[in-house]
Amino acid sequence: MIHLRKQFVWKKKLDDLSLIEKTDWDDRILKFSDLRVYDDFFGVVYINEKEKIYETSRKNLPSILLFNWNGDPIAKLKLQNYISSFDIDFTQSELYTFDIQSDEFFKYDISDILDELNTK
Repeated sequence: MIHLRKQFVWKKKLDDLSLIEKTDWDDRILKFSDLRVYDDFFGVVYINEKEKIYETSRKNLPSILLFNWNGDPIAKLKLQNYISSFDIDFTQSELYTFDIQSDEFFKYDISDILDELNTK
């Protein structure tokens, strides 16, 4: 088995880990969840919500961020509903999302996005 370890920075300034460690768990910002790995890129759900708010009354709609294997951002999919997980069906060019809190499942046609990613 081959293990690849790569670190990438998705914003200009790194978070100060000592400040995060001093922050109460419920007040920490939950940034990412649900990693999905594909041949040409990987994606995560970007939450950006305090842990206690995310688990009770969510306020921020999440996005799906896609990165190439160099860690460069290649797409941001803004959503109009809450999700906890996603996957992509490349045969049908569809994005599937699911939210564990509401049990809502959505399907989106993302053929235009996948076409654009294939031309890069």
